[in-house]
Amino acid sequence: KVFDKVMKHIVPVHNWNPYITKIEKLTNFELERKYEEAKLKAFGDYEDEKFHGTGEDGVKGISENGFRIGNPGMYGAGIYFATDSSKSSQEIYTKGSNKLLLCKVLLGKYKVVTKADSTLTLTKLRKERFDSVFAPRDSKQTGGVMNDE
Repeated sequence: KVFDKVMKHIVPVHNWNPYITKIEKLTNFELERKYEEAKLKAFGDYEDEKFHGTGEDGVKGISENGFRIGNPGMYGAGIYFATDSSKSSQEIYTKGSNKLLLCKVLLGKYKVVTKADSTLTLTKLRKERFDSVFAPRDSKQTGGVMNDE
């Protein structure tokens, strides 16, 4: 199932042809408990599987302690995921490790954004009764992204 999902979500523009040597399932019951608690506080219940590229240290840290909010990017400080495995596989994200995480993500009620806004914060989103942001594919011409994030 994971192999099929990785292969299905390759976009040619990323010029990525994976050779998958290993698939592991990581489970952390404490993080799963926190995920279930977060679902109770969300404005929506939308969940999906998304990709996240990270380095060796990132895999260890995320699997042990969960994700942490990163520095502000195109859509503010947050945790960035992609629908396309080929997007998350880029070296800027994997830091040469060639490691991808396929994660169950609670998007909740998401705000659609079609242009970059690095000032977005969780506080702002929550005031508008959103849990996350979604940048749709092909919004690059309005200042967004080519592939959804």
